[in-house]
Amino acid sequence: MTPDTDASLSVGDASVVDEAADGGEGLADGPASTTGDGPTTTESASDQPVGTSPFPDIAVTDIRTGQPVDLAGFLPSDKPLVVWFWAPHCPACNREAPDVAAFAAEHAAEFDIVGLGTQDDLAFARRFVEQHSPPFTMLWDESFESWRELGVRAQPAAQLFDADGTHLGTWSGSVDQDGILAALAAR
Repeated sequence: MTPDTDASLSVGDASVVDEAADGGEGLADGPASTTGDGPTTTESASDQPVGTSPFPDIAVTDIRTGQPVDLAGFLPSDKPLVVWFWAPHCPACNREAPDVAAFAAEHAAEFDIVGLGTQDDLAFARRFVEQHSPPFTMLWDESFESWRELGVRAQPAAQLFDADGTHLGTWSGSVDQDGILAALAAR
């Protein structure tokens, strides 16, 4: 993917650059990411091999309640977890939010989805959640620590974790619903 440098803006200590190839946005200082062709199978977003744990222990905010939440509290669980990485200003995130919501509703018995946003500010994030009303937990990390820890450098993106916290795959760009379902079937 080639960043469109005319579309860059600075957010906190990170520079955000629109990625023309898939409509997503990436951090200028991060490596090129995949385009949703399948999960990254040789390394997870945190440079851990796929098939390893742990899920990070990071404090984030539940956007709907405003309460602090420990990200590690989502795993282990009784179901696998898809983490959807988004930002309020991201046009691709706004476009795909209804599809992610429908995917979550359709597969609620098979896995959980949690949205993990950063960049911008909490008020902007609340407007995003109000506008799209996703049927799953929406979290906010003002510090950007969760994305750094998980190795996410572009949004939208998704990571899949088994119920025990084992990383099963990472997809950059729009949520690859078929890829997520295939990774779940292959486990």
